[in-house]
Amino acid sequence: MQERLSYMEGGWVQIEMVKLCTSVAKLIEVEFKRFSTISAVVTGHLINEETDLQEQVKRLTERGVDPYEENQKDRTQVGSSPILLEVAQ
Repeated sequence: MQERLSYMEGGWVQIEMVKLCTSVAKLIEVEFKRFSTISAVVTGHLINEETDLQEQVKRLTERGVDPYEENQKDRTQVGSSPILLEVAQ
């Protein structure tokens, strides 16, 4: 347990969560582009929605939104990521 706390205090988890959030945002962008392309081929109508979720992750990080929050009620359980929740919306 003490080793886990030292990771949290050193910022290791926060740094890795920012990397994870950026990767997930890129994955969502790619999947949306794939969906748009398939939809255009099937229906003949192009979806003109632009997504820049990686930039959104960067802006949220710069505003100080935590990439990871521990579960305060039960520390043995996984916490949550406000940045990933915002990107998913």
